Amino acid sequence: MYNQGFYAIILMIACGFGFVIFVFGFFMRSIFDKKPAPKPFTLKDFRKLIPNAKTQDQAHELIEQFVKKFGLFAPSSSDRQEWLDVVKELTSLEVIDTDKAAEVRERLSAKNPNIKKDISDAIGLALKTKKDTST
Repeated sequence: MYNQGFYAIILMIACGFGFVIFVFGFFMRSIFDKKPAPKPFTLKDFRKLIPNAKTQDQAHELIEQFVKKFGLFAPSSSDRQEWLDVVKELTSLEVIDTDKAAEVRERLSAKNPNIKKDISDAIGLALKTKKDTST
């Protein structure tokens, strides 16, 4: 019907339009394809790590991580009791000695002077129950 030149030109035009659509789709995908934001590390996530601390080094590392990430507590936060429970669980670990618990109490009290008494009470209760279970 037509000569081969006609079909070659139509084929080149079709490939050109297809390439343009492919490039446009790739460009749009790269613009609008956002990765979901990573979930923030919360007190509940940290609390799950506490039972895994079997050695003194692991426990000290957990304490350092807690003081760094969660050491400063906002007084208006609703997680006050959970935060104090995490402090209790950390200081009641078997591999944490009394001196380290006192150091944790001092560090947290220095960062949170408005709840100093609650911190002291929580750590004192943790040490008391730890002594009762170990004797």
